[in-house]
Amino acid sequence: MLNTKMTAVREVTELFVALKAQIDEAMVTRARLETALIEGRRKARLPLGAGLDGMEKVAGMAQ
Repeated sequence: MLNTKMTAVREVTELFVALKAQIDEAMVTRARLETALIEGRRKARLPLGAGLDGMEKVAGMAQ
């Protein structure tokens, strides 16, 4: 019985560790995307309040 519980705890712990790694990677990716968005807005000289509509216009002009 104790071995079964310990095995279950180990398996759940492994899953949590794997999920934490995925969450960390997602946070890094989000930060990179936000940085790219800010730099794109700066290069296009859009105002801070331009939002996604302004970025879509810039992206449309670049294509």
